[in-house]
Amino acid sequence: MTRKLKALQIVIKCSVFIIYSYLLWLIIYRSDGKKENFIIYVAIMAAVYIIYLVCNLAIKKGLKKR
Repeated sequence: MTRKLKALQIVIKCSVFIIYSYLLWLIIYRSDGKKENFIIYVAIMAAVYIIYLVCNLAIKKGLKKR
């Protein structure tokens, strides 16, 4: 694994963690008690996690080609 790819992977993981913690903070402190808001936040979190998995897959496929 090259250094650039490893650094990119770490940056992606950190940014995903930051986004997750921010969304959790929004749910815990900013929710009006409406279930619709909670469902929307969960959907956003799921979408972010799917993007993260796709990026991880792309990185792994890129490594296998080398």
